[in-house]
Amino acid sequence: MLEAQNESEQKERLSLLFDLNRNRNLTATAISKLQDLQTNQGGWSWFKGFNPSVSITQYILYGFHQLKELGTTEFPDDILSMQEKAVSYIDTEAGRRFEVLKRYNKEWKNIKTISTADLEYLYIRSGYTGQPLSEETKEMTDFYLSVIEKNWTQYGLYERSLISILMSRQDKSAVVESILKSFREHAVRSEEMGMHWVNNRARVFMSQSAVSVHTFIMDAFRMGGAETREMDEMKRWLLKQKQTQLWETTHATADAVYALLSTGSDWFTTGGETTVTLGKLRVEPESKDLGSGYFKESWSRKEINPEMGRVTVAHRGSSPAWGALYWQYFEELDKIEKIDGSLDIEKQLFVERTTTSGTQLLRIGEETPLKVGDKVVVRLTIRTDRDMEFVYLKDMRAAAFEPVNQISGMGWQNGIPYYQTSNDASTGFYFDNLPRGTYLFEYAVYVNRMGKYSNGITTIQSMYAPEFTSHTAGMKIIVKE
Repeated sequence: MLEAQNESEQKERLSLLFDLNRNRNLTATAISKLQDLQTNQGGWSWFKGFNPSVSITQYILYGFHQLKELGTTEFPDDILSMQEKAVSYIDTEAGRRFEVLKRYNKEWKNIKTISTADLEYLYIRSGYTGQPLSEETKEMTDFYLSVIEKNWTQYGLYERSLISILMSRQDKSAVVESILKSFREHAVRSEEMGMHWVNNRARVFMSQSAVSVHTFIMDAFRMGGAETREMDEMKRWLLKQKQTQLWETTHATADAVYALLSTGSDWFTTGGETTVTLGKLRVEPESKDLGSGYFKESWSRKEINPEMGRVTVAHRGSSPAWGALYWQYFEELDKIEKIDGSLDIEKQLFVERTTTSGTQLLRIGEETPLKVGDKVVVRLTIRTDRDMEFVYLKDMRAAAFEPVNQISGMGWQNGIPYYQTSNDASTGFYFDNLPRGTYLFEYAVYVNRMGKYSNGITTIQSMYAPEFTSHTAGMKIIVKE
């Protein structure tokens, strides 16, 4: 037993060693590419031979500053030299924008706001105090700082977070407290989702997603001296977003990892313990993923008994944990009852009738007879309480229904794009992105034969997080003529 444990520990250390070597190689490669892409002006370009980009240069400097804040590395002279050239470049470009402002705006001294590019410049530049400002640059930054200090209420969430951090670095505690008070007043708190802001929809370079904006707000709270409990609530929201979304941008992922490592409680070295009990059976997984503690267990039909329907979940520790339990069984479609969830679906059928006052949609149910040739409109209402990606909706159809549109392809309703497919017994909708909200989708079918039919159920599920699923109840339809 002891030998097996030692062998396991040895494998873990070797795995960690290989990862460290791989990380060093990747870091060296990335630094080499940065050196190759830095232009003579000091800025970085997207591809070699392109003109330098202010936004890309500022984002790279932002990343270096994050590493410095974490204290994970000491930069060698070649990296410090790159940073010095880049800072000089963004100083020059900011000065050019300032000269354009003064030349074309006679009232420039009375402006109430500055551009996002200039605000991001101030934010980045304030992290490189070791490189002194020229007299002209200091005059410009002092002017910009006075503008944002007096008019911070005219900015959005992302900009306010940067202003709060800037004011913290300027020791303007009164302004910081006012901004954080505003954040708290507009925040939404829940036990499951933590602390967040429902109007978080910014789209700027360093905040391509709501996740990035949230991390900048967290940094503002951290620098403003927020309590650990408050920071943990915001970290909880970050993790819940990862549960249902793929962070396809490196910006959002890097920002989220930085926020999780640098704020609140240490959830990585002091992980909690979760126990799951099904009836009298305590789940004892053979193995768990390192770091996350993830495990998966399943039982066959013969192993399941009624007692296992009583599930007890106990969690010890400050770090969050979540999971899902699936119980699969067979049932007649007509007897299936509706289930609700965070991702909810509702289905209604309407028959189209032409009257003297125009075309009307009449709600139909199991006792409402139809006739051959009727046009039926299927209305699907989706509700989700969080942003989701990669969602699939399957709507089963009665055998008497023939879809009007039988060609698969892209569609667009209520501002949401999707891919729609028509199969023999169902219609499918694939959503690449489904933001928080309520949405209504419709498609039409024709009645083509008489009889009594099961209309099946409609199921919606997140393919990224399968535990988010729900379905409608089963129903019958009657076609008399």
